Amino acid sequence: MARIRSHLRGPREREAEEYRLARFAEANGFTYTTGQLDPERSAVLFGVGTSRVVSDLIEGVTPRPFETANYSFDTWVGRVRMPRAANYVSFELWGGLPAMTIVAKAPPAAAWEPPAPQERIRIEGDFASRFEVFTARATEEAVRHLLSPEAQAAITAVAAQCDIEVTADRVFVIARRQLPMAEPAYWERIADLASLMTLLEARGRGDRTAAFEGADLGRRTRREALFAAPRVARAAVVGCLLPLAIGLAAAAVLTRIVVG
Repeated sequence: MARIRSHLRGPREREAEEYRLARFAEANGFTYTTGQLDPERSAVLFGVGTSRVVSDLIEGVTPRPFETANYSFDTWVGRVRMPRAANYVSFELWGGLPAMTIVAKAPPAAAWEPPAPQERIRIEGDFASRFEVFTARATEEAVRHLLSPEAQAAITAVAAQCDIEVTADRVFVIARRQLPMAEPAYWERIADLASLMTLLEARGRGDRTAAFEGADLGRRTRREALFAAPRVARAAVVGCLLPLAIGLAAAAVLTRIVVG
């Protein structure tokens, strides 16, 4: 797996993260795979570029079937190689949603193109200042109905820096950078995203939707920290994540030693 890249700085840090994620996955009944070359997924992202590699792939069934991983690939401008990185979470859909792509305006890296025949549709309000929405003409009204003010607020709360693609039976939430998967806040974020999926499905069925818990200030602060630029000091993390029931009470022990 020499082609696998990581946001970590050296082999010792990489080995420590693999160990912690493997222990975490085992404790929670998930499966952990160190890496996967040329992954095939239904989102457009996985057909872009060359040297496509998934790293730290974790799959589970709670709170709904999901998989998450960091991802790297290369794009080219002439003969110049442009390394790209992403992180994704995908969830299995329990109810039908119209195929669509929601593209965040905030991340600095350029987004990949939504799949044909999707085209940009007009969305009113503050949501339009943060996201662009694409879908086929045949599903435009269904997407407008789905993106109620409550749904827009929930997406903004938990995925403001991410792109979202709905395919036939899955939803992909894609960050245009790698994220620290060994952090407890990462898994709290996955719980919030799972709640978002439930809200969107309820909206798609026409059910009444409740207030979205992911808007809590503390959770929002921890989510934003995941996307913050790395600190100058390098932190070595000792120990492993304790069993974490996503969507229930979470427990984790992390001891940090600043070494530089």
